[in-house]
Amino acid sequence: MIESLRQKLIKDGELTLDLRLSPRRPENKWLGSLVDGSFKLALRAVPEDGAANQLLIKFLASEFSILPEQIKIVSGATSRRKLVRLSK
Repeated sequence: MIESLRQKLIKDGELTLDLRLSPRRPENKWLGSLVDGSFKLALRAVPEDGAANQLLIKFLASEFSILPEQIKIVSGATSRRKLVRLSK
């Protein structure tokens, strides 16, 4: 799953992800894709003071081998459901 997303980012130069976050989990990891096409992620951070958003950006930067500055939360900054844009 993640490898096909990496390839799409490389090919298109941009990738928009519809994410569902599950905070306060034991580890940061992909939990899979949902029926609606979104992806579910587990994050260790608590959803307070932007901690989960910061960790999400760091996690995605690591997963896609890009800089955190290349990731933007387009919508859902205060929600568990987020639309995130990655650029190469």
